[in-house]
Amino acid sequence: SGIDPRRFGSGADVPQAAIALDLTAEVQPDRTVSGTLNIVNTLPAGPLDQHLLPLRSISAQLDGTLEAANIKDIVLDFAAAGHVSGSGSIDKGLAAFALQAEKIDLKAIDSKLNRTVIGGPIVLSAQGGAQVLKARVGQGRYQLAIDATLAEGLLNLQQAQLSAGKSTLSLQGRAQLNAAQSFALSGSIKRFDPSDFGAYPAADVNADLHLDGHRAPDWQVAAAIALQPSRLLQQPLSGQLKLNADAQRLQGVDLALRLGGNLIAASGNFGAPEDRLALRIDARNLALLHA
Repeated sequence: SGIDPRRFGSGADVPQAAIALDLTAEVQPDRTVSGTLNIVNTLPAGPLDQHLLPLRSISAQLDGTLEAANIKDIVLDFAAAGHVSGSGSIDKGLAAFALQAEKIDLKAIDSKLNRTVIGGPIVLSAQGGAQVLKARVGQGRYQLAIDATLAEGLLNLQQAQLSAGKSTLSLQGRAQLNAAQSFALSGSIKRFDPSDFGAYPAADVNADLHLDGHRAPDWQVAAAIALQPSRLLQQPLSGQLKLNADAQRLQGVDLALRLGGNLIAASGNFGAPEDRLALRIDARNLALLHA
């Protein structure tokens, strides 16, 4: 039968699968180890929008010692969506992996996306006690670049950039893995057009994003999103959002979003008895949403 993801979630978007797991491992008296991992989806693999899982199998071989283990013959088989293969090691708590993505077809992941043959290296290395991630995968007009480091409890994302045609999405940020788990993230969207990725309406969205906050002892986040001159549904799009949020309150809400002749705006605070949140909606041209 196998493990079905629908047992852990409900709704039409949860894919159907039957995951069989086979893990064997042996540890010898001299602390050498050996083993195999096989994960198989016994149901047909397919796109997520057809309520299937684009995964056929995952396999790997293990040897070495408890202090320095080698993980060989890694294969992530996504069926028609391509595969990722490679090898790696874990030595004194630091991991190093060299993987290669090949023939990744976005259309086999979601049938609304364009057909692709994406490939490229994904490398995690250990350098001077730091973990360094570098990924460069793409195909022609589709490119993804990621550079990140983890050292002394600080995760630093130097760049994560996705481009497709004229669309570009960029992120940079950091996160502390200490008790407060503070984080800061900034990014931009430039000339984002969903039709560059697949069968979606054309648009030209430009925006800047800033987030910062912490996860402990209680989560808190400050967000600022500013739309630059943009177009959506063949109409001008503009606006901004600023707020501070935690588990109990929204504070300093400043929202104004304009699309065509429509406006939604909000300002104030929400969550405490004395809070007031003013909301304004001007929906004089709702017909454009059905265009």
